[in-house]
Amino acid sequence: EFRELQALSLLSAFIAHDLKNAVSMLSMLAENAKRHMAKPEFQVDAVRTLGEVTAKMRTLLAVLGSPGGPAGTQAQPIAVAQSVEGWIRGMSAQVPSRIHIETRMGWTGEVRVDPDQLRSVLHNLVLNSIEAIPAEGTILLETFQENSCAVLAVTDTGRGMMPEFIQRKLFRPFQTTKPRGLGVGLYQCRHIVQAFGGTLTAESQEGKGTRMVVKLPTEAGNAQSAER
Repeated sequence: EFRELQALSLLSAFIAHDLKNAVSMLSMLAENAKRHMAKPEFQVDAVRTLGEVTAKMRTLLAVLGSPGGPAGTQAQPIAVAQSVEGWIRGMSAQVPSRIHIETRMGWTGEVRVDPDQLRSVLHNLVLNSIEAIPAEGTILLETFQENSCAVLAVTDTGRGMMPEFIQRKLFRPFQTTKPRGLGVGLYQCRHIVQAFGGTLTAESQEGKGTRMVVKLPTEAGNAQSAER
């Protein structure tokens, strides 16, 4: 019974966290609309964002309708740099004007993942970076190849974190530095990345910022491992 209560508590936290992210998306969209609503490109991004939020809500309703069954995954080979470029363009309406987004999209081998889930990881990392930057700041997104892995890194100029928090609490559920945070976002992200054979790590320095690094095995790397 205790384990069932733990599982229910964690599921509730996951759902609450996803709802919080959806509200954040709409909140940033509404804030940006005050300045940019007349721009055609913003209108396109706004419609895309509303579609994404609607899709997230449908997924949450599906999970609530069958809480005993895990959400299905549809893994397929994707080009990381091309996918990230498209995803970040789709998020432009949600990024406050005080935040500057930079990209350095280097080539990587294809990785086999569920695109929607990897996109969710990127979305969480970018939202965390936005929330960590108190005023004006920069978020840098990079992709590059490292040995047999494709790397996606998100670096911000935010508040940063203490080494002790990173080592002991960062990727555990119900641990957060945010005043109103739920503390399950990075726990979810690491779980998703690990499900596809990858890793999610953090580097941070208080007062200077944080770098989150996703590493995923490439299709070519997996093939070479299988041959051995």
